[in-house]
Amino acid sequence: MVREVRKAIGDDMELMVDSNHAYNLREAIKLSKSIEDYDIGWFEPPVSPEFYNRYAELRNATIIPIAGGECEYLRCGFHPLLRTNAVDIAQPDIAACSGLTEVKKISVLTSTYGKEIVPHSWGTYIAISAAMHFISNLDNVPGRMFNSNFWMEHDRTDNELRDKVTIPDFEVKNGEIKVSDKPGLGVGIDEDALKRFCK
Repeated sequence: MVREVRKAIGDDMELMVDSNHAYNLREAIKLSKSIEDYDIGWFEPPVSPEFYNRYAELRNATIIPIAGGECEYLRCGFHPLLRTNAVDIAQPDIAACSGLTEVKKISVLTSTYGKEIVPHSWGTYIAISAAMHFISNLDNVPGRMFNSNFWMEHDRTDNELRDKVTIPDFEVKNGEIKVSDKPGLGVGIDEDALKRFCK
């Protein structure tokens, strides 16, 4: 599947693999080795989230950057991932890890360890818009030859709660998102649709 997707999208588009911690370490290493030639942007989360050492072992066994952290809470939960060199990319879920203030602290910790951060954003446009505002306030590491590309997930699976209840105020164009300048997160709520989901 990875080979066919790479063939379909060409070499100029980023391709990431998300396994939702479906593998043990042996399986994750085997899969990583079999897809390294397809220029994978990152492999997220490959093994169960509590196995920090296995993340680190996988990271040392493949050239594919390893991402994880969507199941972690608070900066204290991210510290072991970073301290053990288990991930290249930290993926805090803003809605689950205690909000924008805490995820900003996680981003400082991540930067201190020289790692990247890409927020996990799944659910309604409230979570997606929070991630958009968060990444728009990240700083580039000084001294780099190239500025970082700040990434975020934009969930496009079927989700009536997201698509009927929350109304976003942003546009995705050529792979980039313009941040809303409306108050708060810039998300509207369709109260009639919300009532239908409350029944």
